[in-house]
Amino acid sequence: MPRSIPYYSVLTWILLSSAISPNDRFISLDFVVLKGSERLGTITISQQIDANRITYILRSDVNVDFIFSLNILEKITDVFENGTLSSSTHQRYINGVLKSSNSLSKHGNEYLVVSSNDKVKRLNDYIPTSVLSLYFNEPGSDGWIYSQNHRQLVRLRKTSDHHYCIDLPQGGVTCYTYQNGKLNKVESKTPLGMVKFVSIH
Repeated sequence: MPRSIPYYSVLTWILLSSAISPNDRFISLDFVVLKGSERLGTITISQQIDANRITYILRSDVNVDFIFSLNILEKITDVFENGTLSSSTHQRYINGVLKSSNSLSKHGNEYLVVSSNDKVKRLNDYIPTSVLSLYFNEPGSDGWIYSQNHRQLVRLRKTSDHHYCIDLPQGGVTCYTYQNGKLNKVESKTPLGMVKFVSIH
């Protein structure tokens, strides 16, 4: 006759599973945006793991005084399924007005990228990594990653231990520095000058 499992053991397992699992599968990181010593705003990015599906969501809120004051709100969402990017969306608002919007979706062996002007571009590439996933995973080597801002694959170079750089299509460089396996700092050369995203521990 099968041996019965004590009721309290089953109850304990259920309670531990419900308490631990969500925390292990959801991570949120915060970064402060700096230009020199001036604080421009914040970035929050999250990772949610559900079975073979990983969702990254980035939200940024940045204020810039450049001839006149600008408030820039940005949201990027990437979804990976079975280790491959399956969809991506990107919206940017400036002073409350939508200025940029694009989406990527996987159809068979190709991707369709749709811009805010309804222009469609096809990508016939395998995409296992995006800029958002760099916030949670140190790449370890050179490679190609998907950039939501540029709607294309960009080259990632390992320049030294735990340090990687992307040469942007329209000029400029963005570099990522890791410490103890975690992203510590992002430095980006922009039209506004050098901007840094520094992890808030």
